[in-house]
Amino acid sequence: MKSVVTIILLLTTITYSQELNCRVTVNYESIPVVNRELLADFSRTIEDYLNKTRFTDKWEGDKINCSFNIFFIGASSDVNYTAQAVITSQRPIYQSAKNSLMLSINDAQWSFVYTIGV
Repeated sequence: MKSVVTIILLLTTITYSQELNCRVTVNYESIPVVNRELLADFSRTIEDYLNKTRFTDKWEGDKINCSFNIFFIGASSDVNYTAQAVITSQRPIYQSAKNSLMLSINDAQWSFVYTIGV
């Protein structure tokens, strides 16, 4: 029975994947100028990846509107960074021009490695 439930969950996850329409905003004020220069294309690189990656074989519906707000907190080297990431997504309200908040995630201690051209 467990295997049947797992298969059903996987199929619904695959079937209902959507494409993204993301806006990425980055704040570099808390890190040294040298690191800011190394991150000059970071926002565009992340936004291009999220918006141009196909998460489905074919999708004909609306894309999910979302935003990534990334606030750099520190840089321990030229490739190791710590940031706060706030990710939100919205969806349209039925028969309305307004949107409703669907998801909001705040990761206060996001640590990652970022290298240029890799």
